[in-house]
Amino acid sequence: VKIIKGYGVTEWRDDVRTVLLMAGLKDKPTTFLFNDVQIINEVMLEDINGILNAGDVPNIYGPEEMDKIVTTCRSECTRKRIPPTRQNILNQFIIRVKRNLHTVMCMSPLGETFRSRLLMFPSLVNCCTT
Repeated sequence: VKIIKGYGVTEWRDDVRTVLLMAGLKDKPTTFLFNDVQIINEVMLEDINGILNAGDVPNIYGPEEMDKIVTTCRSECTRKRIPPTRQNILNQFIIRVKRNLHTVMCMSPLGETFRSRLLMFPSLVNCCTT
């Protein structure tokens, strides 16, 4: 993620969507490196919390991305002999994301900000290794 002037939540979500689709659709191992200096809005940490906890960010995909997900992951459901329902297809996509996406968070442990973020976003502790 490259933070530039005017970078906001919309651009953040676009970047996150791109990374998730790369890990899930292309089935490509991906590292997502994020530094605490890059946090300009707490929504960013909320999204990372969701990725760490569930492997997904709610309501991030548009209809065209969902069509690509369904098209790509339907064959996995068939191969695993799972009924290719929309939910099962999305679960297969999330499994691929969890398998391929490695999130690296770099945060300074100094100050109250670190402590408050860990309390607000428990996945930063529960779903991470140090």
